[in-house]
Amino acid sequence: MKKIKLFLKSTILSFMLLGFLGAGFLASPSFFNDDNTANGEVLQAQNISNQLPEFVEFTPTSASISKDKTTYLLSDNGNFNLSIANDEIDAKFIENNGTQRTGQNYAYQPDKNNTSKYYYFDFQSSLSLYYNMTNTQVENSKPEENLNLLFGEKITSFTSAKENGVPIQSNPSVIPLNLSITFKLNPNIESGCKVSNNEIELKEAGIYTIAIPYFSYYTEDGVNFSSSNDTIYYTFAVFNSGTYFNRTTGIANVEPSNNFQTTSMPTSSVYSRTYFYNFASANSITENNKIKLPTYSFDPSKYQLEITYTDKDERKSFVFTKFDFDEKKILFLNADGQEVNDLFLLSRYDNNTGLATLTFKNVGIYEFKLNYTYMIEGELYNLPFENMEE
Repeated sequence: MKKIKLFLKSTILSFMLLGFLGAGFLASPSFFNDDNTANGEVLQAQNISNQLPEFVEFTPTSASISKDKTTYLLSDNGNFNLSIANDEIDAKFIENNGTQRTGQNYAYQPDKNNTSKYYYFDFQSSLSLYYNMTNTQVENSKPEENLNLLFGEKITSFTSAKENGVPIQSNPSVIPLNLSITFKLNPNIESGCKVSNNEIELKEAGIYTIAIPYFSYYTEDGVNFSSSNDTIYYTFAVFNSGTYFNRTTGIANVEPSNNFQTTSMPTSSVYSRTYFYNFASANSITENNKIKLPTYSFDPSKYQLEITYTDKDERKSFVFTKFDFDEKKILFLNADGQEVNDLFLLSRYDNNTGLATLTFKNVGIYEFKLNYTYMIEGELYNLPFENMEE
């Protein structure tokens, strides 16, 4: 994952088109704007968000996780774990006859320097798992085994108590539990999901929501507890790294044409790449003595582009791409969200490949910023791949 992480720290690709200075600029002057940014409303892609309690913890393995804990990129055999109550504390329980039992319990301590304050947890109800922002539960690949998620069975697959655990003083029927769920992608399972021990294998990449009902018990002295119950709803996006990025280079799965010359300069914090094209070079001339214009192809359901163009007079203009799913064509919008027609780029869409292709037609410098998206029935969701950490 290191190459991918390296590239994600810089999402700018530069294209320099060189040629005769007499080449005309074909776009209208109204495209030039000092405000070369597009806000989230103009981009019209939704963000994934959660309001999670502080006691929910995440651990990626051979994977990267976004800083807001909503998005995961998994390498081969990668996974991530969601857990609650990983602290282990000394505990005691006083029987009715005065006998004292001692042991250890799983807990969550908000302040590790103040051991008298902590939470215990109990999990009795089954989990629920939903796919792509629907209210329909994910189908279990082996429903005859009642492996949780749909049937309310085997919540114990994901919970455990300490071997020497003792009951909660205010609720003797409950020994505090830890919850641990590991997610991974496996396109080879029959359908939906498959549960094995505390691991949930997901057949499809995409956006999931898991519902986790729980009881919590809070104390500041280890004897008196206040209890409450609630349900955690955690929405997350999970993808194999190869879905959006080349596994070898770590670069986004976009396709500049082969008549560009390329230079790149990786450093410890930035991966930059610049593409050069010269209208006058031999590689730019076809057998019919015509200029072969350079192109850039991408999947518009996965990438939205913010494009800053600087012409030969160092004037700048800005547009971003939006895919019209009804008309099957690329739209170019300015920073105000207004469509731009007469432009420094041409576009076409191939229904067979699902790729949009932009053709560069003017001398100048083009800077492309990639915004990563996931599409659900025509709705786009932002994927914060530029803010990933291992």
